[in-house]
Amino acid sequence: MPISGWFLSYKRIIRTVGRKYTGADLADIVILAGSSSELITLDRLATIHDGFTEDPINAVIEGVPAVFVMVFKTTEEDALHISNTVSDY
Repeated sequence: MPISGWFLSYKRIIRTVGRKYTGADLADIVILAGSSSELITLDRLATIHDGFTEDPINAVIEGVPAVFVMVFKTTEEDALHISNTVSDY
């Protein structure tokens, strides 16, 4: 990004959780809205590389099909109770 004879270069990585954002979704994010109704979107300020792939993953443990489950708890919930419930399942 040229500014008064200087070239600024920043690298930021954006990772999303819970929703599959595409590069096009990110490109359309409005960064600045000018008073003359001009919109500055992320794709005008950055190069967006969409690295997401939906490659099939085949998980097996000792030859048996398996899945990975991530469990979260709130501050009010009992971690030991959750752990026991998951293990019993």
